[in-house]
Amino acid sequence: MFGTHEKYLLKAISENRVILFLGTGFSYDATNRLGNNIPSGKKLAEQIWGSLEYQEPYDGTDLGKLYESPPFH
Repeated sequence: MFGTHEKYLLKAISENRVILFLGTGFSYDATNRLGNNIPSGKKLAEQIWGSLEYQEPYDGTDLGKLYESPPFH
């Protein structure tokens, strides 16, 4: 039975018809080139907020909204 599934999967891969869905914990321990952990959505939003040089402390604006702010959009 596994042989049939294996053949199907190999054919699907060769035809670029495979999508891999991973949960949020998949990259939890991953690091970037500097050895830092990849930030979560909230942490990334905080970092973007800081790079936009707002005078106020981070106010909890969600990541998507920040991404729409100049200079990103």
